[in-house]
Amino acid sequence: MFFGDFQPVSTWVFAIGGFILNFFLGALLLGLFPKFSNRVADRVETDPIRSGLTGLGILIGAPIILIIVALTVIGIPISIAGLFVFLLTIWIGTIYGRFAIGDWLLSLADVNNRWAALLAGLLFAAILWQIPVIGGLVNFIITLLGLGALVLRLITRRRRMSLTPGPSSEGASVE
Repeated sequence: MFFGDFQPVSTWVFAIGGFILNFFLGALLLGLFPKFSNRVADRVETDPIRSGLTGLGILIGAPIILIIVALTVIGIPISIAGLFVFLLTIWIGTIYGRFAIGDWLLSLADVNNRWAALLAGLLFAAILWQIPVIGGLVNFIITLLGLGALVLRLITRRRRMSLTPGPSSEGASVE
């Protein structure tokens, strides 16, 4: 059949909708937390191996911890809430990973624009998805980088807040 080679319209609608949703989340993160977002992207660039391994550890370790917590009756609601936090963290980490890759790609052309970096990273990842096997693997690595850098940045921020005495650490916003 002639039309057998084309993907169904629903696949394209889903892909475009996902791209737009990811762009809006990324724009929200960049708009609300510009310094934090830049530091997460910098972490991916300066320490990619640690970021990637941390992301892998979170991706493997968090579900194990959630299952262990769920083994008790009291822990079931905590695990359910933890699952939602875990999934949201993965999504945010994926966006930050794509932002970091876009930032790196644009830095090769001496362009320093975080909005363009977000768009470039999202487009790069979307194009990669079209390459069988390798595209999915590279996107997985980008997610690990973003997830790990996000968690490492949150840990660094938490440590700094706990070392800062006084009321300035209370109610401090994310950088």
